[in-house]
Amino acid sequence: MMNSTTITTADAPKPKSLGLQDAASSRPLLILVFAQIYLLFLVATARSTFAQVMLMTCVESLLVWLLTTLFFSRTWPGFFKRCGELLIMTIVLAMFMMIFGLLETTWGADSDPSNWFEEMPAMVASNSFHYTFIYIVVLAAGWLLMAWQSGNARPWWAANVAAPASVTFAGMFMACVAGGVMIVFFSSPPDAGHHVVQVHAPRAITPILLFIIYSLTRVFISWTMATKFTPEEWRKTEARLYFDAA
Repeated sequence: MMNSTTITTADAPKPKSLGLQDAASSRPLLILVFAQIYLLFLVATARSTFAQVMLMTCVESLLVWLLTTLFFSRTWPGFFKRCGELLIMTIVLAMFMMIFGLLETTWGADSDPSNWFEEMPAMVASNSFHYTFIYIVVLAAGWLLMAWQSGNARPWWAANVAAPASVTFAGMFMACVAGGVMIVFFSSPPDAGHHVVQVHAPRAITPILLFIIYSLTRVFISWTMATKFTPEEWRKTEARLYFDAA
C-alpha cells in the first residue's frame, strides 16, 4: 500500500507551464536599454533632474501594473487583490521619491533639504512634463505592439513586462544605497548658518552616477530573467500572475 502511494506521488505530473518560458524574449530589453539611454540623456543635459526621471519610472511602474490588473484579472477577487497591490506599490514608490527628493536637495553646499516640500510640487509642474509623456508613450506602445505581434499576447506580456516590473524596485534600492554612501563620504556637520547636514558631493556628476547605477541594475536583472530563469522559476512567476486564472 505504501509502495503504491509512493509511486503514485512520484508519478504525479508537475504543474503544466502556461508558456511564460517560451514567451520570454530579449527583444523588449532593447526597448528598455533605449529608454534608459533617453533618461540618461535628460539627466546629463540638465533637461530633467534626477528626481524627475525617477518620477518617470514611477509612472511607468504604475502603468505596467494597471495594465496587468486589467489584462490578468479574470475574477472580481483577483481584480481587487491587484488593486490592493497597486495601492501598496504606490506607497512604496512615494517613499522612494521622498528619498530621491531629499538626496537631490542635499547636493551642494548651498542646498537646504528643508526646501524639499517646495521643490517636489515644482518638479511635477515643470515644463519637462512632455519628456515624461514621450517616455511613457514610447514604452507602452512598444510593449503593446510586441505583445500583439507575438500571437500570444497574455503570456508575452506576463513574461516580458509584468514579471520584470519588480526589477524597478531593485534598481531604486541600489540608487538609494549609493546615495546613502555618498552622504556618508561627502557630508559635513552643519555650520552656524545651517541646521542640517550639508553634502558636498559633486553636483554635476552625482545624479548621473546614481542613475547609471539604477539603470545597470535594472537592465542586468531584466536580462537575467529573460535568459537565465529556470522552468521552476517561471512556474513560480506564473503562479503569481495567474492566481485567478479560470
